[in-house]
Amino acid sequence: MDMTDTLDAPPPAPAAPSPARTEAKAAKAGRAPLNPVLARELRVRLRGGRAWLLLTAYLVVLAAIVFLVYQAESGITSGDPFSAPSPTRFAAVGRSVFEWLVFFMLVMVLFLVPGLTSGAIAGERDRQTLVPLQVTLLRPWQVMVGKLGASFAYLALLVLATAPLLSITYLIGGVTIDAVLRGIAVVLFTGIAVTCLSLCCSAVFRRVQTATVAAYGLVLLLVFGTLLVWAGAGIIDASRGGDPRNPPEEFLALNPLFAAADILDDQELLASTGSVGSPFEAMVDLLNESRYGASVQNGGFIDGPGFRGPFPAGGGEFFPGGGVDGGFGVGPNGRPIIGFDQNGNPIEAVATGFPFWATSVISLYVLAVAAMLFAITRLRTPAKSER
Repeated sequence: MDMTDTLDAPPPAPAAPSPARTEAKAAKAGRAPLNPVLARELRVRLRGGRAWLLLTAYLVVLAAIVFLVYQAESGITSGDPFSAPSPTRFAAVGRSVFEWLVFFMLVMVLFLVPGLTSGAIAGERDRQTLVPLQVTLLRPWQVMVGKLGASFAYLALLVLATAPLLSITYLIGGVTIDAVLRGIAVVLFTGIAVTCLSLCCSAVFRRVQTATVAAYGLVLLLVFGTLLVWAGAGIIDASRGGDPRNPPEEFLALNPLFAAADILDDQELLASTGSVGSPFEAMVDLLNESRYGASVQNGGFIDGPGFRGPFPAGGGEFFPGGGVDGGFGVGPNGRPIIGFDQNGNPIEAVATGFPFWATSVISLYVLAVAAMLFAITRLRTPAKSER
């Protein structure tokens, strides 16, 4: 062997740090070591151009929604699209822009998350990298938590990028900080729940295409399937005779859109003022139909078990499991009017008991946890067909 060849040979590449050395450095620095699956997923997901193109398209769509709703609500007829509405319309404009923005954020999360997450495990199968991942020292729950954390990190990036648009609605008026925080919370929670369901589909099915179709099928079942079940229960309830049509609202507990409508339902937000109104208004009306009955929603008079009346000024009272006694129709928030105060202002019925949004949040949480536990069981050992 020639000495010249030895001198001209490139130096050996430095060895990659072992996982044990990386964990030791992290422990020495006083911080917990990062999940290796999460670290890898974040690098792969955020270093590619697809993530930023999707983020740009997401913001362009939401910005267009804000502009169109603002233009419709402010009643612009001049050539300047940025001219301000009258001062008395600011609150209505801000409410409508905020509600439509949150609604489309929810819709886009329901549309984007299954496509981004359904290939997390099924893609590993297609690349023949799932079995090596399963036989490492990582536990199955660590693998699933890493996949979930990467998906949630990108979802949080999308919501954080929407902060300037949400701040516009706050600056216009008619929206409180509390309402903005509730809107962000319901979007993030819905995204996490849909991510868990998509990861379950990805762990169950072998092909990415099949897992994607199954994930979108579950989303459609949550959004439209629950509504069809509720409508069917209403038809059965109305066929019983004189009983008002009030199917149980629990049939809609797994519907994230109805959960958002109930979380954002207050006097300051869901007011049908303006030319565009609120996208959640119809959902709140359906929830009120379950609580008070269809007759009250149509301005009728309900009487029967659980009702009391008459009362002074012709008012009535609302009782859990019962209904409303009075014939005053509904107020601006879609709730039955049970009487009037000394100044002549209408008094609306308020449902008591466990709120619907809490039932919906608990139901979706239980479903998401069950989906994750089932997905973890699929990763405990390599399946026979994958060996």
